[in-house]
Amino acid sequence: MKTLFLIVICYMSSLTFADSNIAIISDFDDTIKRSNISNHGQRMVGNSVLYKKLYYDMPILLQQMEHDSSGLYIISASPKVIKPLIRASLKYSQLNYVSIFTRGYCDLFVSWPCKIPRNPSSPDVKVRYKITKIESVLNSSTNTGLILLGDNVEADHVVYNLVAKRNPGKVKAIYIRKVKEEALPLGIHGFYTAFDIAVKEYEVGRLNFNQVKTVANSILDTPEDEMYQIIPYYGACPTDSDKYAKSN
Repeated sequence: MKTLFLIVICYMSSLTFADSNIAIISDFDDTIKRSNISNHGQRMVGNSVLYKKLYYDMPILLQQMEHDSSGLYIISASPKVIKPLIRASLKYSQLNYVSIFTRGYCDLFVSWPCKIPRNPSSPDVKVRYKITKIESVLNSSTNTGLILLGDNVEADHVVYNLVAKRNPGKVKAIYIRKVKEEALPLGIHGFYTAFDIAVKEYEVGRLNFNQVKTVANSILDTPEDEMYQIIPYYGACPTDSDKYAKSN
C-alpha cells in the first residue's frame, strides 16, 4: 500500500488557491473514529469511551484542510450523552472545530407538533436529522460551500446526495470512507485513507503539495504493526492499484 502513495507523490507539484468560506462537515463514527458500527451496538456509550480510537491519519488531514476553510463541523446521529466524548476525542487529536451536532430528544420528531416515529433509529429519521443540521450550517453563516465527509456503513452518501440536490452548486466535494467494498453513486469520491482525500483536494487547489506530503508521511511513517489504525481489520482495503484508482 505504501508504494502507491510514493508513486502518486512523485508527479505532484505545488499549486493552490484557498476558499475560506467553505465549511467542512464530517460524520464521526467510522469516518473519523474507528467504531465498527456495522457490528451491532458499537455506538453504545461503552464503546465511545475509547475516544483515542481515531483513524490515525484523519486528524492530520483535517488540520491541513482546516487552514483554508471556515471551520470543521462534526455531525453524529449518536445521542447527546456522547457529545463530551466526541469533544474529548477532538481535543486529544488537537482538532479545532466550530460545532458538534448530536441528536437530542427533539431531533427524534418527524414533524411538529410531536409526531414521534415508530422507530427513532430508523434510517429515514437519521437522514432527516442530518440534512437539517447540515443545511443549518449552510444557511446560518457566510459559508458559500460545503465539503462533506462520511462513510458507507449507514446512509451518509444518501444524505449528502440529497443535500447536494437541494442546494445546487453548494456542495464542493463528497468523500465517503469505504468501510465495506461497494460501488458509490456518481460524483462521490470513495476513500480508504486520508491520503485519497488529500490528493483530490490538491487537484482542485484546496491543498498544496506540502500539505499533501504531510498527510502522506503520517501514513508512510506508521509502523506496519499499527496500520490497523489507518485501515482497521473490518475495513475495506484495496488489493491492487487498479481497484485503488477506481475508488477515487
